[in-house]
Amino acid sequence: MKYEKNIIKDINIYISYVDGNSNNISRLLLKEILNKEYNIYNYEIIKNKNGKPYLKDNNLYFNISHKKNVIVIAFSDNEIGIDIEYIDREKNIKKTLLNSFFSKNEINYIDNNIEKFFEVFTKKESYIKMLGKRVAEIKYVDIFDLDCNFNTFRYKDFVVTVCSVK
Repeated sequence: MKYEKNIIKDINIYISYVDGNSNNISRLLLKEILNKEYNIYNYEIIKNKNGKPYLKDNNLYFNISHKKNVIVIAFSDNEIGIDIEYIDREKNIKKTLLNSFFSKNEINYIDNNIEKFFEVFTKKESYIKMLGKRVAEIKYVDIFDLDCNFNTFRYKDFVVTVCSVK
């Protein structure tokens, strides 16, 4: 399986463009990266009460996200969350959506800009995923009040954000 590797500080990010169901392929990609990059062959994945996956008895943390045919996996020595979203330039930002899931600060920052919308959304989701909480809690997160590191970048027509502890 082909993938690209990017390094941001102490975080390794692997990106793969795949044909087929990215949900199923993400498990295979995870296995390949653990084998080739980390020499981890025998492992067990356990999940917290909200479904966040961990490697049992291992201090290597990972998180996976996929959208359309792109998979991203982040690895770190600390808790980590990653999210990827396709920048749909045809999408209209609905006021009801903004008011339901975004703070006033976030809405002002977005200012009806679709790229900023997805930037904020991926920050919120990567933060929730880093903490291992439920996605439904995203509406209680204000990215401007968080004490964590965000690294956001573009990959083709996607925005990717990695959230890690400071």
